[in-house]
This record gives sequence, C-alpha cells and structure tokens, in this order.
Amino acid sequence: MSLPTRAQVRELYFGESSYALRFQAVWIIFDLAVIAFFIIAPFVPHTAVFYAFDYLIALLLLADMVLRAWSYGDIKRWLKRPLFWADLAVLLSLIVPFYGINLGFLRALRAYSLIQEAAFWRVIAGGRYRDTPVADTAKAAVNLLVFVFVMAGLVHSIFAARVAAIDSYIDSLYFSVTTLTTTGFGYIVLPGVAGRLISILI
Repeated sequence: MSLPTRAQVRELYFGESSYALRFQAVWIIFDLAVIAFFIIAPFVPHTAVFYAFDYLIALLLLADMVLRAWSYGDIKRWLKRPLFWADLAVLLSLIVPFYGINLGFLRALRAYSLIQEAAFWRVIAGGRYRDTPVADTAKAAVNLLVFVFVMAGLVHSIFAARVAAIDSYIDSLYFSVTTLTTTGFGYIVLPGVAGRLISILI
C-alpha cells in the first residue's frame, strides 16, 4: 500500500468531496472531545492515566499540524496564519504540564482554532452557514469566550498562590469578567506591577 500523496492529504483537509467532508466531520468530533477533556482536566486527578491521555492528544495534534502544513504546500505562508500559532500554544500546554509549568490556560485556544477553521463551516449544516452573519456571530462569541477564559487562566496561574481572595478558578474568572465589564471587583486585587499590567491587558 502506497502512502497518500500531498494532493490526497490536501483534499482530505481542504476539499469538499463527500469523503473529505466525512474526514473533516470526524476531526471536528475529535476536536470537540479534546475541548471536553480540557474542560474537565482541572477537576480530575493528574495520574499516570491522565498524562497518558494528555500526551496522546499532543501526539495526534502534532501529527495533524504537520500534515496540514505539508498538504498546504506553502510552509512560510502557513506559518503566518494565526491558527497555526494558536494550535502551537495548545500543543505546548499539552507537552509541559508534567514539568510543572502551568500553561493550561492556553488550551482554550483550541475552541478558537475550531470555530475559525473553514472545515468547521463546510461541515456544519452542510455548509449552509458558511460566510453568513450566523458564522460571523458565532466566531465573535467564541472569540470573546476564549479571551475571557484565557485571561482567567492567566490570572489564576500567576496569582492564585499570591492573592488570598483567589481560592479557585471561579474567583479568577470572576475577576476577569468584572475587570472586562468594568463593574468593579472589590475585594480581589492583583498585587504589584504584574497585577496592574494584567488588569490593563484585560
């Protein structure tokens, strides 16, 4: 059995044939499963089984990134795409947790990658919503949610151990939302220059 050609792989990822759409649909389901894993990850014990799943996902995402870049044809142009850097950030968050570096907040970017991919809109409702106000609204909503959760994760990873009022991720999410909406957060204040900069960034 011969290996698939670049043209065949490109058709799978970027084509609109029936088998390409089936492949893209399967990958969307995988993406949704990965996002579900990311959501429950903070609430389950980080055992050897957890890390096995973590690294298996990292391996599959790495293979996906390599195949997409190879099939795209123009590597330099591919590297300039924001989705590549979002996926790379997610990949790094999967590789480093065993070594004690908390980059888990970057995993929310997977939702950004999913909703921005053309394949998602080719598959959903048979492509009915592609390039429509529905797609634009969905992208804007997901972008806002991703921003909020990434900022909440950033606050939590840096300040949870330093600010007594931040007892949980919910506290960090509360701080981020109240800062973003300028409603005021009262008893949660991030200390130091780094805290002020994070507040300004949000």
